[in-house]
Amino acid sequence: MATHSRCCVPKSLAPALIGTDMVTSNPNANPNLIPMGHFGAVDDVASVAVMLAMNDYMTGQTISVNGGWYMS
Repeated sequence: MATHSRCCVPKSLAPALIGTDMVTSNPNANPNLIPMGHFGAVDDVASVAVMLAMNDYMTGQTISVNGGWYMS
């Protein structure tokens, strides 16, 4: 990754409800509230993390992996 003296490279992920044990065991977590109709998969978040790690040009971004939840 290229670094510059006047530049920082903040990148972050903001996943919504991902189908982990913690989420699926929570009776208040309802996949029907997500426009995609299901919880996200760990691989959905992982693929975005890899993309962010490989991209040197993207900076100062938060990527929302949320199945369209923020659009509703």
